[in-house]
Amino acid sequence: MDIQIGKGPLAPSANSLVRIGKTMTMVISATGDPGFDIHVRDCITHDGNRNNPVILTDNNGCVLKKKLMGPWQKTRQTGNAEINLLAFAFFQAFKFPDQVEVFLECNIGLCKSECGFCPEDQALFGRKKRSLQYNKATLVSDPVRLARRLRVFAPDDVAFADGRSTITLTTGELKR
Repeated sequence: MDIQIGKGPLAPSANSLVRIGKTMTMVISATGDPGFDIHVRDCITHDGNRNNPVILTDNNGCVLKKKLMGPWQKTRQTGNAEINLLAFAFFQAFKFPDQVEVFLECNIGLCKSECGFCPEDQALFGRKKRSLQYNKATLVSDPVRLARRLRVFAPDDVAFADGRSTITLTTGELKR
């Protein structure tokens, strides 16, 4: 799983702090036999405490928090001969109160031929009218859980010390 800055799926990886509200892309890549497909589902986000997650997608891969992320899309135009499929979804960088770290996790299933899409999303991308509901019978492997950590800051998290270019990040109340 990769988290990219901007509109991917071929954008640069987010390897440093990201400002809240920045357009981001969550990307899952598949290598190997091009006859296989991937199904991204059961995505959650949390602040490091998995006991209180925010559920982003359901078991079919349908987005439940449409204000946080867009629907999953797929492309075989990967720009890399070793990668035969990319699944990706756009989102705006968000954070939890008093936390810099945001954790994103999804279950990834492998299917022979086509896994299908969320039925609610098929019209958005001009997909075929036949039933594309996720079918567990096509799943050829147990789902794998992928996770990634993202560090997000809000303008209120940044304080400048005595006019120089030093930046101090806070995760609680600012003490002066």
